Amino acid sequence: MTKTSTYRKYALSGTRVFVEITQNNGKPHIIVQNTSASPLDLSCADATEQFMRGDKSRQTEGSGLGLYIAKSLAELMGGSLLINISGDLFRVDIFL
Repeated sequence: MTKTSTYRKYALSGTRVFVEITQNNGKPHIIVQNTSASPLDLSCADATEQFMRGDKSRQTEGSGLGLYIAKSLAELMGGSLLINISGDLFRVDIFL
């Protein structure tokens, strides 16, 4: 059995994931964007909560901890992680 990456598993088929790394005041700023296979029915604030899944219909594997862990890690390194959801467009900004 092969493991599918999270982005590929939840992304709209035929779309791409965009990653941009820049500097903001001399510190790394990482942007990750993709188009979800279906509109996400959660708020940006809820997206980084423990055990929160992207939509209620997802019944596959996964604990809903990925973004929570990523946000906690960014904060431990003195940065922040922000989510922006607009329909099926999903964007994560990581400031370190």
